[in-house]
Amino acid sequence: MTFLSINQTELLSASIKVRDIIGPSQWEGGGKSQKKPLVSVLLPTFRRGADGLFRRAAHSVLNQTLKDIELLIVDDASTDGTAEIIRELRRSDDRVSSMRHEHNIGLPAISEYEAYCRARGEYIAFAFDDFIFENDALELMLEHMRFAGARVAHGQTYIRDSAGRYQSLGHHCDAAHDRLIFSNFIGNGSFVLHRSVIEEIGLYDPHVGVARVCDWDLWRRVHQHYPLLAAPVAMGVELGLSRPDSLGNTYPMQFEAMQEMMAMDRNAILRPANFLDREVIAVPPNASYSLQLHIGEAAAFFKKKRWAQLQPASATTDAPKAKTRKASLPRSSGRFGDGLIVSVLGDMNASTFLYWRSSGTKLDYLNFIEPTGFCSYENSQLLRSDAVIFVREIFSARQASALAVCRALSIPHFYFIDDNFPCLADEQPGFIDYTESRLRKELRTFSGVIVPSPELARFYATSKLHQNIDVVPPVVNAGLLDKCRRNRLGPPPVSDDRLRLAFFGGAFRRRSLIDDVFPALNSLRGRALLLARDGSGENLHAGDPQFEIISLAETTFFSSFLETWSEYQPQIVLHPAGRTENIDYKSPNALLVSLYLGAVPIVCEEKAYEEVGEPEGVLKVVGDSRSWTDAIERLSDPAFRTEMYERLDAYCQKRFDPAITIRWLERATQHIAALDEIRMVDRLRRAFTFAQDKYIELARARG
Repeated sequence: MTFLSINQTELLSASIKVRDIIGPSQWEGGGKSQKKPLVSVLLPTFRRGADGLFRRAAHSVLNQTLKDIELLIVDDASTDGTAEIIRELRRSDDRVSSMRHEHNIGLPAISEYEAYCRARGEYIAFAFDDFIFENDALELMLEHMRFAGARVAHGQTYIRDSAGRYQSLGHHCDAAHDRLIFSNFIGNGSFVLHRSVIEEIGLYDPHVGVARVCDWDLWRRVHQHYPLLAAPVAMGVELGLSRPDSLGNTYPMQFEAMQEMMAMDRNAILRPANFLDREVIAVPPNASYSLQLHIGEAAAFFKKKRWAQLQPASATTDAPKAKTRKASLPRSSGRFGDGLIVSVLGDMNASTFLYWRSSGTKLDYLNFIEPTGFCSYENSQLLRSDAVIFVREIFSARQASALAVCRALSIPHFYFIDDNFPCLADEQPGFIDYTESRLRKELRTFSGVIVPSPELARFYATSKLHQNIDVVPPVVNAGLLDKCRRNRLGPPPVSDDRLRLAFFGGAFRRRSLIDDVFPALNSLRGRALLLARDGSGENLHAGDPQFEIISLAETTFFSSFLETWSEYQPQIVLHPAGRTENIDYKSPNALLVSLYLGAVPIVCEEKAYEEVGEPEGVLKVVGDSRSWTDAIERLSDPAFRTEMYERLDAYCQKRFDPAITIRWLERATQHIAALDEIRMVDRLRRAFTFAQDKYIELARARG
């Protein structure tokens, strides 16, 4: 077990800010009298001059087909001839300006901040001394951003590892940006941002707890508020991973602890106006034990830096001398959001996103784990979790392996389910294993079951599937709502006067859509445009509908679905009758999705919508085509539609308040003790035994 010295522990509790580290900015070169460039390219560097890599990186920027740029270089006290190369660049090209640190800082985020303060461009691009741009990368990227009206975009890159192999990054990921919460799959040199984004979201975080992944951290933070455009542009090649002295191969990396750090809301302090006051080494007051250890490891890594030897603000000349040479880090109090780590294991689909994500609230402290099936990343995060919430398919191989780990390590676990799987078992082959008897047996080790509807809670109680059942509604995500509204500011792809309607329901609602809703849409005489999921089920073009249907590709990633659909700016959401035994157990998710899309919902009489009506911004129909026609005609009036949407907004903000879920989390975890050094040692011992048993089991299976 890791312990820190008294001096290091004191350092972690000290106040060392960016302003304490940097000196005056002595910039050289650059034409301040020239007109403002279109793009400012920021290039921090350290000791990449001797082997020619820095020169190649800089020339790949200056040789861009887009000439309206400036290159701002920050040299972190290199001693290998880099300074001479920079002087040469300044002499040969007046678009280059530079500054040099007197002492090595080792935090690229600070160099990026200093370069940004000097930048004058409307757009900001990130260059690195191990990244070689394609010569037309910036020109093509700006063309795509302007055409799409995007403020944030990334292209496609390749990364070369130490074995000389190339891996593609950012290719074909336009529907997978939600996965940034799990891992980084986009090249750091491929992003271009409008400077207004940085002014709102902030810059790279210089704190040592995220120094290794400060680029990924920024992309995650931006994605919470802005759609990311995945442009089909080849940006370049990243060579850093192939070098033993790269940041990725030298800086401390505890992936699971950095995930916790990245989840903390830091945008305000990381904005350029506040950046100088950002702490760089102190442990956040709500840090878990494992995050404290990670920051302690980082402190040891940076202890020889000149800035780390500053006199801590907490130290005084008359302070008593320490009586011992060793001191452990402070322990957490163990409340949710204050040292207690609750993980949610599930894909970033609607079931996870609608219920467990809400930016700017204590739900930010939830740790999200992608189910992979006995993967090192998955298991390392489970190892530090104080409790785990399993989402939906606990019988899948991906979930089952994580469940086995939780049981072996005695990690409390909960089950969240938003459908009645035993009912679906009779209708869909994929749920055939979810019989009541098997589910009852599997849930014995779970601390509780969470459901979104009272009907589903009654089913679990009546069937005696579990004793501890709680109802938790979906939650409004203010950041996501703002992102969707921002996405609707421009003209929709189809900008005519047709009424835009959306149907995102499952296949079990398609029959009613065709039989009951289509006649109502046909009565509009070509004035309707229907957005629909491109999936299996009834053929929506059957019967020759008298309106246009646009099929949008299926995606399991919920916010990507919202980004795509909100671009079309639907005005009405159609939620026809569902023909399934599971219908009484459904949740009112459609109301919240309608809010995100900016549309007014029309729903049928179902259990989920018994309590809502016009006062709540919802139109209800009895199910026949005449009632659908009347409802759609009423919502054809823009003024009435606006009034109804405002009512819907007010209802959702109250009914789906994140505080309800937060109170459940605090209550459900109040008796769970947070990990400390003693519990961690015990868990490591259990993990070793579990891994050994699995190895023996696999060896026997292979004969």
